[in-house]
Order: sequence, then structure tokens, then C-alpha cells
Amino acid sequence: MKKHLLLLAALGLFGMYTANAQVQIDHAIIFTGSGANAKITGIADVSTNSDAVNVDATQKGSLIYAADNSGTPNAFTVPVAPAIPAYAVGMVVNFKANSANTDAATLNVNGLGAASILKNFNLPLVANDIHGGQMVTVMYDGTNWQMLSQLGNVPVVNNNNAGDPTLIYTTNGF
Repeated sequence: MKKHLLLLAALGLFGMYTANAQVQIDHAIIFTGSGANAKITGIADVSTNSDAVNVDATQKGSLIYAADNSGTPNAFTVPVAPAIPAYAVGMVVNFKANSANTDAATLNVNGLGAASILKNFNLPLVANDIHGGQMVTVMYDGTNWQMLSQLGNVPVVNNNNAGDPTLIYTTNGF
């Protein structure tokens, strides 16, 4: 018996035996090292809102992206994962539109309720402001979703359709 205990102790001391555990920590963790001595690993799969997030998930935007699954042109619905408990001011959502809008449009994230998508701060969308297959970025303002991505429609400049959809024009040209 002593030999087995000594063997297990030796394996543990020399890193040949590893164990995985989950620990709840109720105090701040302060890293004083750098590089490999100051990192947490093994947090690639986020499944709840209270999980830690790794740089890869943040850089890829996977926590705020989903494809529209509505099938309805003016009522976009997206299921982000993990599900968010409520809308929050400043929250950004990216989605790939399933179809073009034909009139004013709404976005419903995770069944929390549809809110209008507005452009230029307070204007409702018009037909084809969002195209099918378009990547759309919106930010919640507390009441509505503000469209941050470029519009599918080319803006009208000087009564023609020669405007550049990537520029904002003023009375002085831009």
C-alpha cells in the first residue's frame, strides 16, 4: 500500500498525473506574471451568460452574430447563443438577413420582443434598405435598433441615384 501511495505522490509531483476540477472563486484573481504565467485556458465553449469568454470568441463576434431565421421580410428574428436575458442600451447585434425588407422592419432577438430598426437615428426603413443575404449591424438605443451598417439602397443625391452608399453627404458636398 505504501508503494502505491508513494507512486501516486511521485506522479503528481512530476506532472504525470493531472486532474480536472471546477472551482467557484468569490474573490478577484490578480495575475502578476506575464505570457504563459498569466492566462486562463479551456474557456472556448461559452454556453451561459455567466461563462468567461476567450479572445477568439470575442474577435470572431460569435456571441453577437446569428443568421435571420424568420422567413418574413419585415420581421427579422435572430437567435444569439448563449441567449441574452434582456435588451441593453448599447448592445450590438450582427445578423445575416434572410430576405430583403419591403417596408419598415423590426428585429426580435431570442424572442425578447420585436423593436423597430431605424436608420439615420429616427427614420423607419424603406423597401430594400436591407437586402437578402446582407450582413446587418444594429445597436439597441433603449427603444429601437439603430442600423449601423450601410443601407442596401443607394442614397439619392441631387435628384439622381449617383450617390455613394458609403459616404454621408451634407449641403457642402460631404
